[in-house]
Formats: sequence, structure tokens, C-alpha cells
Amino acid sequence: MMPERYKTLGYISKPHGVTGEAIVRTDFDIDDDIFETEWVFLLIEGKPVPFFIDDMREKSDDAVIVSFNDFSTPEEVVAYVGCTVLVADTSKKAKKTPVDEYNIVGYSILDKTRGELGAIAEMVDIPGNPLLRIEGAKEFYIPLQADFLLKIDKKKKVLHVDLPEGLIDLNVD
Repeated sequence: MMPERYKTLGYISKPHGVTGEAIVRTDFDIDDDIFETEWVFLLIEGKPVPFFIDDMREKSDDAVIVSFNDFSTPEEVVAYVGCTVLVADTSKKAKKTPVDEYNIVGYSILDKTRGELGAIAEMVDIPGNPLLRIEGAKEFYIPLQADFLLKIDKKKKVLHVDLPEGLIDLNVD
């Protein structure tokens, strides 16, 4: 079941061009505000996974072209054909959690499988899906979701997580 804090934009129908763009089919008239978004979420294994986008433009009445920051070839897009594309639902007053409530910037991230991943450099407050910017060997983002959180050790300032395989590789700069 899809969370209330998202709304469906459509689904990835196929790659567009040779630079990793995708055609997203929709079933409704697209609101002009949607073209200002910096993020979309792909529903992967039933969970919304955030993706940066470089650009979104109208293709037709029922399709948009999305340029994903993480995709640079049509082959990378093909792996996500059929995925539902979600956007944050800004039409409802989503319950926002203040960033300061967590106060975990500076904590180390320790993954159950991979070990230490780096430190939390910033929390990006996206309504309904806060992200953590991690600085380590590579800079990447992970969603702050209860499903991934194992334990918070406040004394040692360590956030213990169990991240799905491939999540980190999806958004490495």
C-alpha cells in the first residue's frame, strides 16, 4: 500500500535518448509545480527510494521526460522500466518532523553488513522522507526510515542501520 505522503506521478515506460533520461507515463494532467521538484521517488520492492533529478519536462499530455542524476545511459533506465514514480504530496499538510529533534548530525553510521560507512553531515528535511547526507569514502544519501534503523547509541554517537543491498550505489556522486 502506498503511503499517504506521496502521490503517484506515473511509471517509467522506457528510456528516452542516449543520456539516461526516462519517459514517465501519467494518467492525469500534470500540475506545473511538479516541474520544480528536485526529487522523485521510485517504488522499489514496495518502498519509496529517493532519486535526484536534473530536469523534468513535458513530452505530451500523458507523459513527461525525466533526467535522473544517477542515470547516464539508456541501459541504466531499462532496469527501472515499470517502476512507479512518486512525488512528495504537498497538497496535504504533511506532518513535519523538525530536523533539530533528531540531533544526530556528526553521528557515525554503522551498517550491519558493510560496517562503518561514514558520518552524518546533514539531515535533509523532505516532508515524509527525511534523508541523511553521509560523508565517508564516498558522499551519499540514505533515507531515515524506521525499517533501516536498528539502534541509536547516543553515548557513542553511532547510528546502527541495516541498509538494503544496492541503496548506497544508487546515489553515489
